[in-house]
Amino acid sequence: MPESLEAGEAVVVRDVGAIREGCGVAIFKLGDGALARIESEGLAYLGDQWTETPYVDGGPGSGSWMTGMNEGCGDLPDEMRSQVSDALASPGAYYRVGHEKGYIVIPRLGWAILSFFG
Repeated sequence: MPESLEAGEAVVVRDVGAIREGCGVAIFKLGDGALARIESEGLAYLGDQWTETPYVDGGPGSGSWMTGMNEGCGDLPDEMRSQVSDALASPGAYYRVGHEKGYIVIPRLGWAILSFFG
């Protein structure tokens, strides 16, 4: 998790692994300082690698990183899955994609999410 998010307490951590590969999701509470700065500065605080939602599957930044929350890897409770899906479909959240992983920041929920596959 990027240090600038000041990730704190884990809300949920779910993963599936094998000998060489794994996938999953981890949701952490955003630190109070990071949350305040994200709410006031948005992308200016997060930096150039971040994109504001809505997330468009198949668009820029899409790829296997979302598999960490899908296809049984993350196995999030239905309410949480719905909250994440709603946040990704609406303005006001942010995401960043890396090699076989992605991050989602949902300020209104106070969550920082890591989704990974690989």
